[in-house]
Amino acid sequence: MNLISRFQNHPLMKNREIASAILWSILYAYIAGYILKNFSNSSGASMIWVPAGIGLAMLLNYGNRFWPFIFVAAVVGEFLGGFDLLIAFQLAAGSTVAALVGSLLLQYVFSFNKDITSILDIASLFVVSVITALISSSLSTLLLINADLLENETYLNIFYTWFVGDFFGAAFFTPVILVWRTVPRDWFRAPKLYEVLVFFGLVFLFGQAVIFGWLNNQFAHIEFLNRGYFVYPILLVAALRYGRHGAMLILAMTVLQSILGAYEGHGFFNKNLMNDPAPISIWAYLSLMCLVGLLVSLIIESIEDKTNDLLQMEGRFRAIIERMPVSMALLDIHKRSVEFVNKAYTDLTGYQATDLSNSDEWWDLVYPDPQYRQEMKREWSHRLHQARQTQSVMAPLETWTTCKNGAKKYISWGSVQAGDKFAIYGIDLTERKHDEDLLRITSSVYQAIGEAVFIMDGKNTILVVNDVFQEITGYAQSEIVGKDLPSILVKAHGARSYSDLIPSLDSVGHWEGQVWIKRKTDAEYLGFLSIFTALDDSGFVRQRVGLISPVSDQKRTREIINRQANYDALTGLPNRRLFLDRVDESIKRADRAKNTFALLFVDLDHFKDINDTSGHDVGDEILRRVSDRFKEEVRESDTVARIGGDEFTIILNDLDSPQNIDKVLLGITDRLAEPVEIDGQIFHISASLGIAFYPQDANSTKGLLMKADQAMYAVKNQGRNGFHYFTQSLQELADRKMKIISELRTALQENQFDVFYQPIVDLKTKEVIHAEALLRWRRHDGVLILPEHFIEVAEDSGLIIEMGDWVFRQVCQFLLSLPASANNISVGINVSATQFNSNKHSALNWIEYLHELNLSTERVILEITEHTMMNQNARVSQKIALLHEAGFRFAIDDFGTGYSSLSALRNFNFDFLKIDSSFTSQIGRASADRALVQAMITMGSGLNLQSIAEGVETEEQRQILLDVGCQIGQGYLFGRPVSGADFQKHLKEASSG
Repeated sequence: MNLISRFQNHPLMKNREIASAILWSILYAYIAGYILKNFSNSSGASMIWVPAGIGLAMLLNYGNRFWPFIFVAAVVGEFLGGFDLLIAFQLAAGSTVAALVGSLLLQYVFSFNKDITSILDIASLFVVSVITALISSSLSTLLLINADLLENETYLNIFYTWFVGDFFGAAFFTPVILVWRTVPRDWFRAPKLYEVLVFFGLVFLFGQAVIFGWLNNQFAHIEFLNRGYFVYPILLVAALRYGRHGAMLILAMTVLQSILGAYEGHGFFNKNLMNDPAPISIWAYLSLMCLVGLLVSLIIESIEDKTNDLLQMEGRFRAIIERMPVSMALLDIHKRSVEFVNKAYTDLTGYQATDLSNSDEWWDLVYPDPQYRQEMKREWSHRLHQARQTQSVMAPLETWTTCKNGAKKYISWGSVQAGDKFAIYGIDLTERKHDEDLLRITSSVYQAIGEAVFIMDGKNTILVVNDVFQEITGYAQSEIVGKDLPSILVKAHGARSYSDLIPSLDSVGHWEGQVWIKRKTDAEYLGFLSIFTALDDSGFVRQRVGLISPVSDQKRTREIINRQANYDALTGLPNRRLFLDRVDESIKRADRAKNTFALLFVDLDHFKDINDTSGHDVGDEILRRVSDRFKEEVRESDTVARIGGDEFTIILNDLDSPQNIDKVLLGITDRLAEPVEIDGQIFHISASLGIAFYPQDANSTKGLLMKADQAMYAVKNQGRNGFHYFTQSLQELADRKMKIISELRTALQENQFDVFYQPIVDLKTKEVIHAEALLRWRRHDGVLILPEHFIEVAEDSGLIIEMGDWVFRQVCQFLLSLPASANNISVGINVSATQFNSNKHSALNWIEYLHELNLSTERVILEITEHTMMNQNARVSQKIALLHEAGFRFAIDDFGTGYSSLSALRNFNFDFLKIDSSFTSQIGRASADRALVQAMITMGSGLNLQSIAEGVETEEQRQILLDVGCQIGQGYLFGRPVSGADFQKHLKEASSG
């Protein structure tokens, strides 16, 4: 049992192909040995060589790489048949080569389908069987001659026998195996299973009686031997009923019974498988069986396939018609009956095919009025006759049709004839008919109105005008119909460009205001235009109605109020209120059209500097110029709005793909980059653009604005003058910033901040002469966070103002706590540009606070960066000047990392120049950095600045700094940042030491 289990679990057996090939190889070897022992002469030639079919079928089924299985099986078979091992090897080689050649020919030369689906496949197999038989018989007989196992006198007879056996095996056993490599599953389902068992059971019994000769001795007078030909009608029945599988199964059963019967010597064939006493040789008998079975089954299956194809085509045709939105019915002309109606037909009329079994009844049902019915019949017959004469499709016939529920619908009927079938189709025009009737009524109404009226479609194309309109403009109806609305408006006499007209119609469906109307002959006509939109049930534009009235003071006042409420007074662009309405309408429009639109948030770069340096008049003119440039780069269906200051928004509607706006964005940035000349002065304008898409990025107005704003700030952070699409990473960054801002507010309330102090020393004596105050955030969970992780967020959010004031007061209290011996020590505080630029920060408060504490302002050193120095404005300069005058000392921090100006250094009156640690760290290894540091120190000395070297960590660096003239240093060599209490301990230890 364990041996069987190990065999079943062997990896080789788990591969189904290999396991099947092994089984077939065993069968090959057994059959070969059996035939050689019982049905061959001394040379090994046999009239039936079944292994030839097994070998070829194995290669076709599993692939040519399985040839070693055939070779091994052939060696074993030849050896079992009585040949010594060496001869067995050589004969097996010939059989294997023949099978491999046959497989290659069928795969690459002949168009052979191993499912054997055509007569061409049978013919190809026969031709290749001849070739393989020639190869095998030639090689084998030559081998036997060389081995002295075959005499020259018997060569032709043996060759012929070997050839016939191999040919028959390849040609008539290969198809049996190939056909039965797939099992007909329907045979194993009741009731067909019982039918199969009974039929093939009877066939088996017949074969046993006639082919095997079971009853020869008992019933010799019945002459069973002469009944062998009855296999052929049985074969035909099997082919007709069970196809190729049935025919091949009977062939296999007959082959087995023939061989065994011949071996016993009392069947239809004698033991030497030749002619006597059988009336036909076995190979001719079985060959005819194979051919007849395959040909009949192929013919039957071909007929069945075509029948199934026709049925499938008819089914697909009916399914297509059933799903068509147009109502259709199929009529049999000869039977005069309606065979089929689709769902659309039933939905339209209520009638089903059972209601219209007689086509003549259709007329009575849909046209109950006899007079109207006769009129429709005549018209229908007339149009059908015309269609036959011209060999064209029947012209549609529009009629009022009575439905099954009694309702009447206006339907356009048409028909197409194909053979004995007549297809009738109908299109519901009831709504259109009502619209036309309504339009006729409306036309009579607006013709009576005393004001000019015109009607447009959803594309703003004029459809019809009344008589008053024709009198005002001088155009006849035929001359004005088909023109679009903007083409009849004149941009003259100081009139605005009407750029908001089309966007307003698309967004809110309404527009009114003063316009100049074209006239055919004389001057333009000034009128007050009001346009209203009518929507259909789906929310799409059905029509627009325009009224042109004489301008009155009341209407002029109404227009002014409307403009003040919805438009920016400076640029004439929609303001924030109208812009938000436009976004809401764009969302509805995109939902209806199933497309997308883009929202652009635009902020001009450094516009405040232009206002501060050139005045607000110049700034206003630049805003007007920029507005015009924006409008020139977008379509009329888009919206440009100014929502405040130097902030603009743009709505780009009806985008099929987000990638389509790259060209627009490049056009906007390139257009803005063109110089602006005002009063002889040249200005260069750039902007930062953030883009968000609906509905990909957000599905609300608020969400779109927020996402576009985040994208715009991403451009600002990357250096301005460009555009950036909103991405999920921006949202995640914004979420992180909001979380940090919330935590910073909590930290201020719960006093989670602390100030650490790092000593600044005299490089020669190592005496502490200053300190730098460094902010630390100790969160509620005890984690200590350094400034680089939160200062930027604090500056962006404005919290840096409150945090800076807190640090300033903490430093002042720290200075008070120092002993009298440390009265010469001053403390440096880092100050950001955001602090000094904010109106919430008060320099006077700082000065007053020091006076309250009776502290000298000289003990506070304000450290500002090069960026603050180079990007100062009037407010920053005034605060620095006020603090400097009060006695505060200033240091320029991280010197050398920015773009310092010597004139700025001279004008700022700094006291200290702090050399960045990136230069100090390399001073011992790189001569270039040493030269740079020496140059900075020399420059600072020339401007009366004391140089402080940051990042001093080794004695070597301290000594080199002294050598190049630096007197003050800061770094881990002298002490790390520590709390105020630890700093005082450090001072005491230094003084006692």
